[in-house]
Amino acid sequence: MKIHRLNIATFSIIFFFSLNAICQNTTIYQITPAINKKISKQFPSLFQIYHVKKQKIKYHEYEMGEVLSEEYKAQLDILDNERVDYDRYQKDQLNKVQKFKNDYKTCIDLIDKYLNSDENYEVKKEYLIQSKELLRTIPNIKVNYRNDSGGYGNQDAFVGYWDNFKSKPNKKGLIEVKESLVNFLKGVPDFEKPSSVTDYIIRLENLPKIKKTAPGLVESETESEREVALVDANIVDLDSLSGTFLSLPNEVSISNKNIGAPNINKSFLKNEIVESKNVEQFNKAYDDINAFRNAYMIEEVNTKEQYVIPIQNWAYFGHVTDCQKDIELLNILHELGFQEYKGSDDKTYIKTKTAEIELKENSQHLYYMLKENKSSLSSFDNDHIKLISLMKQCITYTSSLTDFNNIYEIKRGFTPVETINAWRTKAISANKLVGQIMDIRGKYAHIYSFSEIENSSPFQTFLDNSVKSNRALNLTY
Repeated sequence: MKIHRLNIATFSIIFFFSLNAICQNTTIYQITPAINKKISKQFPSLFQIYHVKKQKIKYHEYEMGEVLSEEYKAQLDILDNERVDYDRYQKDQLNKVQKFKNDYKTCIDLIDKYLNSDENYEVKKEYLIQSKELLRTIPNIKVNYRNDSGGYGNQDAFVGYWDNFKSKPNKKGLIEVKESLVNFLKGVPDFEKPSSVTDYIIRLENLPKIKKTAPGLVESETESEREVALVDANIVDLDSLSGTFLSLPNEVSISNKNIGAPNINKSFLKNEIVESKNVEQFNKAYDDINAFRNAYMIEEVNTKEQYVIPIQNWAYFGHVTDCQKDIELLNILHELGFQEYKGSDDKTYIKTKTAEIELKENSQHLYYMLKENKSSLSSFDNDHIKLISLMKQCITYTSSLTDFNNIYEIKRGFTPVETINAWRTKAISANKLVGQIMDIRGKYAHIYSFSEIENSSPFQTFLDNSVKSNRALNLTY
């Protein structure tokens, strides 16, 4: 228990559960920044509390009008899904076609540059070499030109006819090659369209033939006003959440998005707290399991400010209750004159007249014990003293029980009846003492361990002989 590390002065007086709250099946929580920080340090993801604010908003109800027909809407959805392939095709086609055209235009421009140049042949032949090399990179394109023998070939002939243009090419033939390239450029074909692109184009062409609208509910032009409870999108700051809070009954539903629900003549804002009857109507009219999320609500009893916490984080308030009880326990102990301190093992203790009792964090056994009876620690001391006395009495039985066990080990079934009867009387008496010890041990087991006494060598010897005697005599504790 580490509450003592917190500045106790920062805590308000802990409120007990009022009769009114109990009757309404609600709980009151006393929350402070110190409690928030303590719990958040132990459970970092658990603190998710959001402020609720009420405000009036303008909105439009619904009335009969014209809406998109179901068939038209379905076609729009399909087109929207197919648009990705169509746009990709358009982009790829544009890039590839443009590259082809740019390459051929460059080839033509280089030939023109050669034909129009007054430079020495050795210099200007580089234009033809560049044009040939570029044309070589464009596959499977047939380009006609007239060669010296009067025949027609394709671009391959132009590429391979001259060996790096060591000899000056025929000007007329070169012009024909250029003209062939120009003619080819005019007829560069489109690429083959994928079926999804073809389908998209056909659907797009057929869209105007589908009836676009049908009678349905639309937003009214008349503006109305209503009050809404909106949940802040940001988590409350640890230091700002402080006060006495009442848990409100039942879960609340919060919208996850702006929702238009014309079928039930409702609309909800994102993060709006929605009445359960409206959620039920919405669920019947629409198939949207992600429209709402559930939470619990708390209210500060003085300011009436409200907050929500996601339903999966409600365990946070269980830890708040534990902290409240830890703090109240310290207050009770202080009233009784006890003072907590840290032991050499870094644990927190209080000292009674007979023992050191550890104050275990989030363990309310001592809390409930003192709430029921403020003199419980005095009773503990008395019982502790009694326990030590009982332990000593038990040890007085060790010698006789040991003797009886030794006799039985030797004689077994021939042990005299008188011996058995005396042994039984002694064992039953010993069992009564053990029972008294167990009662005291069980009474305080959750707040203190008597192991040091119970594990002492003399007591263990007595207990071993007592158990052995019970087995031999068929007795039970």
